[in-house]
Amino acid sequence: QRLSVSFTEAEGAPMLLNTNGNFLAVTTSTNCIKLMDVSRKEPRPVGSTCGKFVNPDDNSEIGAIRSITVNADGTRLAVLSDRVHGALKIREPDSKLYVYDSDRDVVDNYDFKDVGRIPVSCFWDSKEGKLCSCETRLGGSNSKSDSSATDKKKEEKPSSKDKSPNGSPSRVAE
Repeated sequence: QRLSVSFTEAEGAPMLLNTNGNFLAVTTSTNCIKLMDVSRKEPRPVGSTCGKFVNPDDNSEIGAIRSITVNADGTRLAVLSDRVHGALKIREPDSKLYVYDSDRDVVDNYDFKDVGRIPVSCFWDSKEGKLCSCETRLGGSNSKSDSSATDKKKEEKPSSKDKSPNGSPSRVAE
């Protein structure tokens, strides 16, 4: 059985797809979010027809979507994104995990910046629609880099008592 989903020019071209059971999530080049139930002959929209990946406070764009995952009941979409900077459009991973809720047509978030981490991947449970897990790594502006988290290796200048009889340093502390 072949299913097709059409997009208007205003919605943009499909960029990312994800499925979980009978639900399909699609994000487009204009950051439009479509959630669909594909269990029937024709795909049926879940929630709003085209949700937007925007800040609910001021309706500004949040960033460039890099990964999506839909939950088991097709009502929520976890989104990982990048912040885009400057004319060269340099992408930097965002420290937030965003969750688009189609019932409320709103984007919620959890910021990992406070614990010095960046989300890398996200997964929903295949049966429970409210259970989400997120893999993170060290990073972000508040984090300590790997080298400082494990005490930066530095070379101490040996004192005269640390020198061997021939005058060369006998130890270097790390």
